[in-house]
Amino acid sequence: MRKILSVVKLNLDECRRGFLRMMIVTLLLEGGYLAFSVVHHLPTLPYTSELSSVTDMIGYFPVSAIFLLGLLGVMFSDQMGGIGSKRSSRMGYTIYRLDMPLRNIFLGHVLSCLVMNLIYWSMHLLLLFGVSAVYVKLAANTFGAETCRTMLVNAFYESRILHTLLPMRDWIVYPRNLLLILSLACTGGHYWMRRFYDNGQSWSEVVWIYIIVTNIWTEGDRWNILYDCILYGVILLVEIVTYKPKSGTDLYPKNGKKEAADG
Repeated sequence: MRKILSVVKLNLDECRRGFLRMMIVTLLLEGGYLAFSVVHHLPTLPYTSELSSVTDMIGYFPVSAIFLLGLLGVMFSDQMGGIGSKRSSRMGYTIYRLDMPLRNIFLGHVLSCLVMNLIYWSMHLLLLFGVSAVYVKLAANTFGAETCRTMLVNAFYESRILHTLLPMRDWIVYPRNLLLILSLACTGGHYWMRRFYDNGQSWSEVVWIYIIVTNIWTEGDRWNILYDCILYGVILLVEIVTYKPKSGTDLYPKNGKKEAADG
């Protein structure tokens, strides 16, 4: 377990620069849009329904597009960190010294991707909640303090992006979110294994680009949520089964010979 945690720490260190860049850029874009939206919607408060006010302010397409594309970018954080070829010497040698089977290396990278996904998810949730809370406080003069507190709770049911990030009591969304985060983490681990060992890409990146882009426009009804659960579950299963590199060899063979990777 200590060796797996060492891989997690090593991978987070390597991806830190790219991940922070990606998260800062997406938060700035999202925050800029929300700030503009707050300023734009404040004068219209007297003419807006209290039930849809926060939802109208947040909108859907711009915020969802920024969030989902950034979530996809977590998988490619190593590329954005500018470490590229440096990784082969420093990180590969460290992993070789740990003398671990491939399944443990894969698990370490999955866990590191999971940590980055959870951090990214939490930061965007905090940003949206914070802006919504400020907007509701500014709307108190129009609707009253008690009504505004109800507006904030209702926003997590009415706004599609807020409801996705925090479904409240809509329990069917939680398994979908869990499968989404786990399958993205496994895809990130798979991507790293393919790129690091085979010097190439895996099919799953193309699949995820398609899924993320199409999900920006699809409605979040029950049938789509069920479809997403099945799709993410299949991807998760395939990633776990096919994690081994095509080469099936260690990066730094001992005694000048390539050794078969542990199963």
